[in-house]
Amino acid sequence: MPEAALAKLEQGGGLKPATLAARKRELQYFLTYWQEEELEELEELVKTEEGCDKFSKELGRYFFQYRVKGKTGEEMLPKRQTAQAVRSRLKSELIAQYKINITDNLKFPDNEKKWKALVM
Repeated sequence: MPEAALAKLEQGGGLKPATLAARKRELQYFLTYWQEEELEELEELVKTEEGCDKFSKELGRYFFQYRVKGKTGEEMLPKRQTAQAVRSRLKSELIAQYKINITDNLKFPDNEKKWKALVM
């Protein structure tokens, strides 16, 4: 593989700068929430089963409190596609920076149930 192609692949596989910025923004929103709730460090928390359960609960709370501005300026729950995009961007950054896959059903068995409750 040519050196330039390998470098591009290592930098995110050719993702657009807007996509990378959106992912970083979602992670920052999540980390701000995490800090405001005065929770434990992510890396340490997910090392134990009990910690994974706590992380799963807080992730669910994060999504249930997540709001967007509607056309008239009022805050409201995001529509399904918006929520799915937020989840995807957050998942990508958590994997990249913390090696935490929020869709791993073995590590976080309740996440899918909570997610369906949110978007259904």
